[in-house]
Amino acid sequence: MSSPDIFFGAGDKAPQITHPLKNPDGSVMDLTGRTVHFRYRVKNQSEDEVIETATILGDPSEGNALWTPAVAVPAGEDGLPRNYNADWIVDRGLPTQETVPNDRYLWMRVKPAP
Repeated sequence: MSSPDIFFGAGDKAPQITHPLKNPDGSVMDLTGRTVHFRYRVKNQSEDEVIETATILGDPSEGNALWTPAVAVPAGEDGLPRNYNADWIVDRGLPTQETVPNDRYLWMRVKPAP
C-alpha cells in the first residue's frame, strides 16, 4: 500500500512542505521570474479548493518551492483522517500556468486531533 506524499496533524500550521519542482522530462524546473502557489482540496471533490502562495527557496534555477499553511488544514469531522489532492501551480505569466506534478495529484493526509 502506498503512503501519503504529505502527512501532518489537524490544526498544524507548522509543517513546511518543500518540494523540488520538475518538468515532465524529470529535469529541474527553472522558477526564475515565476510565481508558485500550492493548491489542495478534499480528495475526489471539486469544491472548496484552497490556493495559497508558496515561496521559492534559494536560487530559482534550482526549482525548490516551500509551502507553509496559512490556515490550519482540517481533518475529517468524524474523527477520521481526511485525504486531500494537492499540487503546485507555477505561473509563467498570464495566461500560461503549469501544474506540478502534471501526471497525478500529491496525496496529502491530515490525521485528526488526539
